[in-house]
Amino acid sequence: MFNIGRLHKGMVTHPETGAQMSANKMLNEYSKPFIGKLIGRGGHPYFMQRKIAGYVDSWEEDGNFPNDPGWNFVNAMRYRSRRDLMEMVVATADARTHQFKRVGLAQTFNFPTQPMIRGHLGPRAAVFVLLALGASLLTIAVG
Repeated sequence: MFNIGRLHKGMVTHPETGAQMSANKMLNEYSKPFIGKLIGRGGHPYFMQRKIAGYVDSWEEDGNFPNDPGWNFVNAMRYRSRRDLMEMVVATADARTHQFKRVGLAQTFNFPTQPMIRGHLGPRAAVFVLLALGASLLTIAVG
């Protein structure tokens, strides 16, 4: 799942306590429990990055340069299956913590994706490599 979002500017009001806080902190109140549930279902954050500069290569078919909508972050989450994705969407839509996402984000786009090129190891390969490295180091230490 690919996610891109724009946080509210300035402070936002916590829906339960009424405290003022940054939109980023508010979004974290949603993200931490969500990621915990995601990991519990065999998924994990694939990458999470914040925007640090303006557009580098952007264009439209008619030759006009699109306005910057002010995105703040981009991330991708890996789900074990599409079924898990849909179950998480349904479960979190009614969850108490989902309100924190709505208060923290001014705008977001989310859509499922399928890998075309991977520049990393998947979970199974990563575990294999770590076990092989551990065994090699143990062999060196004992031998």
